[in-house]
Amino acid sequence: MSSCNNDDDTVTLNEQQTNLIGIWNGNLKDSFYNENTGYPNGINFTIDVKQQLIIDDGNVPGDYIIGKIYFSDTITSCCGQENDGQITAQYFDDGKLSNAVIQQTSSINNVICQGTLTGTGLFTFNTMTINFIGTDCEGFHTGGEIQLTKSN
Repeated sequence: MSSCNNDDDTVTLNEQQTNLIGIWNGNLKDSFYNENTGYPNGINFTIDVKQQLIIDDGNVPGDYIIGKIYFSDTITSCCGQENDGQITAQYFDDGKLSNAVIQQTSSINNVICQGTLTGTGLFTFNTMTINFIGTDCEGFHTGGEIQLTKSN
């Protein structure tokens, strides 16, 4: 790993780790929420990354983030719960995300809508993109993309 200086755009792992903690706002688009289904911008989606697991045992490449998800543009549940689920993802110092798992636990019209979305993605200091597929009470989601910008 190289350090950050005026001549080099490479960042150190510690700088990226520090940057991942915080609130990320954006949109989720997939086979249910897109231009053709009446949601041209997808639906609001927020991740509140609260924790990073730094694994330094030499056997596991990358480290992990853990956060709460919200189907809204703030850290407020869409449907009256404390949150709408959880995300975990493995991240690497080259800006890649893998093994992203979003566990949805929200309730829509008093009907529990549990599901799991899985995927991979990329991140920079202030943007994150996750491509996913998965299933919940609505059915099988394909072509999914979450685009987020860090708000703090």
